[in-house]
Amino acid sequence: MAYNISEKLQDNIRAIRIALNHQNGKELGPDEVSNLKKFSGFGGIKAILYPYGTQEEWSANGATKEDLKHHADIMELHDLLKENYTETQYREIISSLRNSVLTAFYTPQVVPETLYTVMAAQNLQPKRLYEPSAGSGIFISEAVKAFPELEQITAVEKDTLSGLVLSAIGGTLPVPAETHITGFEETPVTENSSYDLIVSNIPFGNFSVYDEAYPDKALSGKIHNYFFAKGLDKLADGGLMAYITTDAFLNSPSNQKAREYLFGKSDFISLSVMPDNLMKDTGNTEAPNHLLIVQKNGTKETLSEEETLLVTTVSLENEYGTYPSNSYIQQHRDIITGNTLQPGKNQYGQAHETVWQQGDLNDIREKLGQTITEGFNTRLNRERYFQSQSLPKEKQEVDGRKLTYLPMPENKAETVSVQLGLFDTAPAEQINRAIAYINPLDATVVRKESARLISTIRTTDNPIHESIVLLAAKQQKSNRYLYKLYSNVKEIDHFSANWMDARLLRHELQNLSGELQGFAHAFTYEGDQTLEG
Repeated sequence: MAYNISEKLQDNIRAIRIALNHQNGKELGPDEVSNLKKFSGFGGIKAILYPYGTQEEWSANGATKEDLKHHADIMELHDLLKENYTETQYREIISSLRNSVLTAFYTPQVVPETLYTVMAAQNLQPKRLYEPSAGSGIFISEAVKAFPELEQITAVEKDTLSGLVLSAIGGTLPVPAETHITGFEETPVTENSSYDLIVSNIPFGNFSVYDEAYPDKALSGKIHNYFFAKGLDKLADGGLMAYITTDAFLNSPSNQKAREYLFGKSDFISLSVMPDNLMKDTGNTEAPNHLLIVQKNGTKETLSEEETLLVTTVSLENEYGTYPSNSYIQQHRDIITGNTLQPGKNQYGQAHETVWQQGDLNDIREKLGQTITEGFNTRLNRERYFQSQSLPKEKQEVDGRKLTYLPMPENKAETVSVQLGLFDTAPAEQINRAIAYINPLDATVVRKESARLISTIRTTDNPIHESIVLLAAKQQKSNRYLYKLYSNVKEIDHFSANWMDARLLRHELQNLSGELQGFAHAFTYEGDQTLEG
């Protein structure tokens, strides 16, 4: 099945529209759920790079005739987003979509199906699954079908629209599912050591990740290296990690320290060299990739002979030049799943051994299943895996309360021109957002036009929603700053109707911090850093 950009665009737009309607309270029927699952992201759709504008403007920016075929669909997407998000949110979403063109390539169904079929045949029934780069959720939806004993699913997706669709799908699953619409690096540490399976098609590239827990650039300097290190943290000891990853993780000498870190904290289970065209139909890309499975081992002392090979590389040469390859792969050619091998170049134009699946991609199922089965049979420590499924008491969730999101006040069509001093750097949109919260009673105490939204607390499962906001404004009869907290969640309804000085505010914030810890959400904070915590 060839990659059809127009079809993918229409599927994506339809899914986004359904997810937005669901977010606004519309129930999902079977047809809507089916359409949500057709969402496949915008990887490989370069028409998203062109601006909101006419075809003439696109042509001026270098659009080809093929690009212009998708103009109407791209404009429909822009209009849909403009209708449902603020200007700032819209710009952030478009920026995220454009960044995803080269990185958001979704996994074909045959991979999770084969992995889970083998696990089920091995009597490996995960209870708590973590997906750190979930996309549209193919690893999640297939797990629900394969594993009736699943008790908990946690998904992470940084892209706002993908997360929106994923969250809508999650609400229809028969298993409790939580979606963090945020970066993997912003997920709560309270999740650590809690899962017996972490599975994903992880992002790749020389993108660094800021996480104070990983100051070593050998781990955080490349996003694929970081996902291995961070993923180990989420696993309970004995749990399994199964990642589709760029071939550079194992093949590049520059990633040796990251490989040493991984195999110093986990045991090798299985490696499959996947076809370069694995994601051709789902993401319109050709990229060398591997499926690597390891088992976390928190008491590991030495590397096995196989792991020593996995850490090292050798230099090879073909007609296009020299290239590095993993030592283990060169000694175990039987792990290659494609049916065609030939000298070639990778997506960056560098010399490479091309692995290709001619014909139906689903034909990799048998070979892939054999390799994974052999790994489980010969290397898995089953006792430790089953122990990973038993959470210690301190990890068991005591309070699973969830917040109920209430409607937020709508922006008011007002313009302001006032100097507030400390908060003058706030953009006009943020100022107008603050004014939306000022009611007639507030306006008798503070100067409405001086109101500024100085901090916002959101949940990662609904990052667009302003759960709690803090406003500052000047008192009517003086230049003194006063503060007020507003809640847009049902369960937190005790904020004072009065404006406070800084002393009272500090007390309120301390109480709020303790109260939020009683809810089963991960929170993000935006605004004045002196108030964070």
